[in-house]
Amino acid sequence: MKNMPSAVDLEKAVVGAIMSESTAFTKVESILTEEMFYSPQCRAIFKATKNLHDKEESIDMLTVANELEKLGLLDSVGGRSGVVEVAISVNSSLHIETHAYIIKDKYIAREAMLLFSNSADKASSNVEDVRDVISDVERHLNKLSDMGITNDYIHVSKSLEEAYEEINKAASSTGDISGIPTGFEDLDRMTSGWQSSDLVILAGRPAMGKTALAICMGLNMATNYDIPFGIFSLEMSSTQLTKRMISIASSINGETIKNGKLADYQWESLDQAISKVSNAPIFIDDTAFLDIQDLKAKARKMVEKDGVKIIIIDYLQLVGAKTMGSRQEQVAYVSRQLKG
Repeated sequence: MKNMPSAVDLEKAVVGAIMSESTAFTKVESILTEEMFYSPQCRAIFKATKNLHDKEESIDMLTVANELEKLGLLDSVGGRSGVVEVAISVNSSLHIETHAYIIKDKYIAREAMLLFSNSADKASSNVEDVRDVISDVERHLNKLSDMGITNDYIHVSKSLEEAYEEINKAASSTGDISGIPTGFEDLDRMTSGWQSSDLVILAGRPAMGKTALAICMGLNMATNYDIPFGIFSLEMSSTQLTKRMISIASSINGETIKNGKLADYQWESLDQAISKVSNAPIFIDDTAFLDIQDLKAKARKMVEKDGVKIIIIDYLQLVGAKTMGSRQEQVAYVSRQLKG
């Protein structure tokens, strides 16, 4: 594609500063990756500087040139003279972080352009299902969007104000609950309710009632406190899940709900439970094979569109992860992504 967004001058400024000042690399290592550089020369030099940094070796124009030679990339940057030319073109690393963020933004813009171009080709080819194309676009856009969000470390004083506000809010509360109540009084008393950014895992052996407990909590939140909640059910269909909600809300045995053999007096309880569940802010996604990136995109949509305050996932081990390693490593990866 022509006219791709880039900032080659800034790329040279960044890699030049890294070769000129020993502490410069640490300022950008959490911002930039090798593929973010548009210039092949700067990309190769950054790769060499990262290798040296990872090996805890000194970084300067001589060591970088030697590392490029080992990588077979020295000729691609114009030889040793090309390395020297880039290194001496920079006076200091004063604005290196600002430059790094601009380079990153240009990379995100290029990736977005390529994504839309490739997606347009796929959509017009009639080879792929257009819904798959749209889903792929949404997933990759969310990844690009997340890439643009960078949280730097802060001094504790900057978070004191928010902490003080939360303490004040809890102190002025009429009850003991500062977070989202579950409806289980003893549990709420111990936790003060589920707090924002909490990742809570209900653990137990199979058939011990983990799903029933989660659903019951969600129902309490939605029906008793009008708190919108979303549930991703990777094992049960939305209809099966709704039947379980009706069973809990009506106190009618699940098997009775399933076979429809209700006594006359139970029909009134059933109708009341259906009305109660129907009017509650409950949102269900029953996609069976859902990977973590799709789940993040759908969760974000639930929050932005429907104001969802808490999300339940049934269950963790069924969430797909496009990553190598053992199942234990994949579950750990999914847990970290969910926490994020």
